[in-house]
Amino acid sequence: MGLTIEDRGMVEKIIDETINHIPEWMKMYRQEGMKTFYQFDKVEDFVLGVCYGYIQSGFSHLYRFNHNENPTPEQITEFVNVFNNRMREVRDAIFNTG
Repeated sequence: MGLTIEDRGMVEKIIDETINHIPEWMKMYRQEGMKTFYQFDKVEDFVLGVCYGYIQSGFSHLYRFNHNENPTPEQITEFVNVFNNRMREVRDAIFNTG
């Protein structure tokens, strides 16, 4: 069984929240010393990874909290598809932050 309508809505909400956090993350990771500390070259690429981690961990945590079990491989695949469909928005928010 795939994600329920509620679960899919939860994923969409997590992605929306992530997009809203991007400007503050971009500002934070552009601060002096961050590149050296975290060892990255491009802040945009690093923040994209932060976004993916935030979304994936948010989904996993909330799914387990709501269902008291881990998502099935089918549900994880559906989550990845939802995320991939919104990836352009995430990337645009990162690169438009400037």
